[in-house]
Amino acid sequence: FMGDTGSLLIGTLTAMLVIRFIDLCARDYTTGGSFCFNNPVAIAIALLIVPLFDTLRVFITRMLRGKSPFTADRRHLHHLLIDCGLSHMTATSILMLVNMSYISMAFMLDAIWGLHRLLTLEIGIALSLTYILHRMVYQRGGRGHLVERKLSGKSS
Repeated sequence: FMGDTGSLLIGTLTAMLVIRFIDLCARDYTTGGSFCFNNPVAIAIALLIVPLFDTLRVFITRMLRGKSPFTADRRHLHHLLIDCGLSHMTATSILMLVNMSYISMAFMLDAIWGLHRLLTLEIGIALSLTYILHRMVYQRGGRGHLVERKLSGKSS
């Protein structure tokens, strides 16, 4: 019900808040304040991992297929979950739980691990989970897979 303007507004506000969070953490770290994280960038990425990773992944796969990154398709994570037979609410709940797990993991590992190690873990888990999801969809012959075949003129 939000439409393009609502989703763009939420995206802009989220980006501004994350930039402010990183700035606040950096200033607090230099002054020895109580609001201090060792890796604020890794925590910020954990906060935004689902929309950020999904957008980058979809843009890259579209460009690799020779299409505009702004072309609509069913390659987003929520479409893949729905193509696995889940309801919209269940797919949304799964994505929320995954995001909360990332945030919890980043908070727990912040004091122990360095930035590069934590970012590598975050990206590695995102790639692994996406690979597993793709395998589940294509083994089931999900709707998105069938729609693409029909659009490209291949029979299923």
